[in-house]
Parts: sequence; C-alpha cells; structure tokens
Amino acid sequence: MTRAFRHTGVLMMLAVVALGLVGAAYALWYEDLTLTANVSTAKLDADVSFHPWTPAGGFSSTSGNGNGHPVVAQVGANAPTVASLLGSDYAAFGEFPSGKPATTCAGAIGTYGTGGGVNANDTVDNNQLSLTLGGLYPYAGCEFEIDLHNDGGIPFHIALTSVTLQSCTDNTYTSCTNVPAAPWSIGLAPGSNAACTAFLGAIATAAVNTQINSAPNTPVQIHDGQDLVCRFKLILDQANVENSFFKFSAVYRAFQWNEAPYGP
Repeated sequence: MTRAFRHTGVLMMLAVVALGLVGAAYALWYEDLTLTANVSTAKLDADVSFHPWTPAGGFSSTSGNGNGHPVVAQVGANAPTVASLLGSDYAAFGEFPSGKPATTCAGAIGTYGTGGGVNANDTVDNNQLSLTLGGLYPYAGCEFEIDLHNDGGIPFHIALTSVTLQSCTDNTYTSCTNVPAAPWSIGLAPGSNAACTAFLGAIATAAVNTQINSAPNTPVQIHDGQDLVCRFKLILDQANVENSFFKFSAVYRAFQWNEAPYGP
C-alpha cells in the first residue's frame, strides 16, 4: 500500500510542476501587430447635356430641358447641295422668315437603364437625351447643341453599341417597324473638333460594337471635368415622307480608358 501511495504522490508532483510550467508560459511578454487597409473605388460617370436655344440669347451655356433652333433652307438655295450639310452649306440653313411655319425642336435629359448590374446606370445619371422634332418638311429641320461630359474620376472612351431606325404609324411612336435609311441629313457646325465628328459620324456609318476614334486607333477620350460640346443640324431632305413618323435611337457605351468596350 505504501508503494501505491508513493506512485500517486509522484504523479501529483508532476501535475503541479506541469501547471507551473504552463503558468510560466502565459506569463511571457508579448505584443500584437496589426495592419489595416482602407480601400475605396473610383466612380465612372458619363453624362450628356442639352443646351436650350432662345431667339434672344442663342444657345445657353448651361444644361437643361428646352427648345432647339428651328432652321430652314429658303428659296434660291441649291437644294441638292444644301441637303448634304457639308462644309460651307451648314450656314445655308438659317432662320425661318416671319410668318412662315417653323418646325418644333425640343430636347430633354433623362436616365437610361434600370440601375445597378452590368450597365452601371444609377438613378442620378443624366445619361439619356431625347430629341423631338415636329412639323418637318423638305429642307426644314433643327439645330441642336449637346455636350458629353465626365462627372466621375476615371477617363473614359466611347463605343457605339446599337443603332435603330423605325417608321411608326402615328405620333405615339408605339407601333413601329424597322426601316433601312433615314430621310434626313445631319451636319456638324464648321470648325467642329475631330471628337465630335467621330461621335456623331458613327451614327451615319452605323459601325456598331466598335470603339469611336477621332483618328486611326486614337479613341475619343474624355477626362474628369471635361466637356465635349457638339453643335449640329438635322434636316429633312426627302420629299416622299409626308405625314410620316420616325423613331431613331443610338446607344453608346462609356468605358474606362484602359479597357475595351466589352472587357479586358
């Protein structure tokens, strides 16, 4: 019996020594080091503006909803040349004489897209421009001034992703079918920069799914706080579209400067 108690005493002593060693380990000095990274992402925000026109003040320097400038080619102009709106012919479309019925020209800014997702459209984006032209007849039309600008921190490039032209049954523009060509010509104001020519010229060529370039392999790029202001005239140049209704839509994509329109 004495030997059994002796073994028990040894075990108890070993347990006490073990607990002492554990206490010594927990008594060691130590210090934790931490690393914290606060990360924020930039904002890509491409917006479009409409500059209203008034007879007294011309085109406004500020954006908003309003009217464009009604223009017409008067008797004596070389109609086939004027209708092309090329070069110096731009000025041949001027003011409607007093008492003559002018076309109606209006523009409004809205939001394109439903928010979130791949389109990255949010509810505060001014990224849709709606132009309404009414009462057009041959060699009458409208002049507009718009600008595309960067309200984010990332320079962006532009691509034209879709163009649709439809003929509609009435002025509700709800029952429409696709047509191959538009009965109007578009012309840029003399002295327009290469970026405006590329931006609006892409519509005429309907070269969709491609990056818009102001020169070969030189994409149109708009930096933070930069405006691309473009003035143009749109003139009805066909006589066989009396009492007709058309709906035209061009969709562009703005994408970060170091990416292609559809990803790396």
